[in-house]
Amino acid sequence: MIARPAETSDDKAANRFRLLELLAVVLTAVGKILCMNVWELRLPYIIVVLLAWTAYVVWKRRQSPQAFSDWGLNFDGFFTTLKELLPWAVLLVFSFGIYGRLSGKMMVSWHILPIFLLYPIWGVLQQFLVLNLFGKNLKDSLKGQMPLWAIVCSTSLLFGLVHYPFLLLIGATFLLALVYTTLYFRGRNLIALGFYHGWLATFFFYWVLGRDSWLEAFG
Repeated sequence: MIARPAETSDDKAANRFRLLELLAVVLTAVGKILCMNVWELRLPYIIVVLLAWTAYVVWKRRQSPQAFSDWGLNFDGFFTTLKELLPWAVLLVFSFGIYGRLSGKMMVSWHILPIFLLYPIWGVLQQFLVLNLFGKNLKDSLKGQMPLWAIVCSTSLLFGLVHYPFLLLIGATFLLALVYTTLYFRGRNLIALGFYHGWLATFFFYWVLGRDSWLEAFG
C-alpha cells in the first residue's frame, strides 16, 4: 500500500476553501427548492443567484488569473464539444417532440424563443456550480479516497434533487448529469455543456412537461 504524502498547510487551506465552495453550492440548491417551489420567488431567486455567483467569479478571477482555465470557463474545445454532442441533442429534441405530440402535452408558444436564448446562460451557471464547484471540488478533495463513479453519481444526484418535487424532471436531470459530469471530467468544454443544458431544458419544459418557463419566471 502506497502511503499518501502528508498534507501541507497550502493543501489544507485549499481543501477548506473547496469545502466552503461545496457548502455554498448546496445552500444555493436548497434555496432553489425553497424559492422556486415553496415561496414562488422564481425570478428574484434567479436574479440574486446570477448576481451573487457572477460577483464571486469576478472576485476569484482577480485573485487567481488562471481561475477560468482551472474551471473550464473558456472556449478551449467549445466547438469540438458542440459538434460531438449535436447528433445526440437532435435525437433528444426529436424524441421530446414525439412524446409531446403523443401525450398531448406539447406546448407551442412564441415564449419558447426568448427562453431558448436566455436559458443557456442559466444552464452555464448551473453546470459551473454542479460540475465544477461541487463535482470537481469533491474529486480534488478526496484524491482517490472515493471511486470516480461514486463522485459522478453524487454530483448527478445533487443535480437531480435540485429539481424536486417533479419526479420526471428529477429523473431526466439525473441521467443528463451522469453524462455531463463524465464528459466534464474527461475534459469537455463547460460552456458548451451549459449551452446544451439550456437548450435541451427549453424543449423538455415546453414539449415534455407542457410548462411555460417564460410565464413561470416573468408572468
